[in-house]
Amino acid sequence: MGSMSSLPTTPTKKHFEKGVSLLESMVSMLIFLIGVMGWLSLEMAISAESLNTQARSQAVNIANSTADFLKQLPYDTLADAVNPLYFDETGLETDAPSVFEVSWSVVEMPAEAPEYKAVAVEVLWTSRKDNVQSVIDLNFEVAP
Repeated sequence: MGSMSSLPTTPTKKHFEKGVSLLESMVSMLIFLIGVMGWLSLEMAISAESLNTQARSQAVNIANSTADFLKQLPYDTLADAVNPLYFDETGLETDAPSVFEVSWSVVEMPAEAPEYKAVAVEVLWTSRKDNVQSVIDLNFEVAP
């Protein structure tokens, strides 16, 4: 039989440093989870802002194409929009209210000024990010 002196009677410092304690593991997991949650929150914010930027870009394109259309009309027929136009998220015109609503107003300038009409095109939409109504205004002048 072996002697009793070969068994350690008190734990040594080396014995305690062998592994990672449960508390250390839990703290490191908590720090890791906080980091992952922060990263996911940032990704969601970037994604939402990207959608808002795409919608604004599409609204500007719709406003510009509407302005180009109005500039092509004969000067005498250029008038206010009777009904708004509606466009989907891809920029295609639809019959029913959709993502974008386009309207315009035409103001004939007084006789003292050189003859021209001031046109204001307005594109409305509700952003997906924060459900706020957004507007693009495009103003230009048309001469005969």
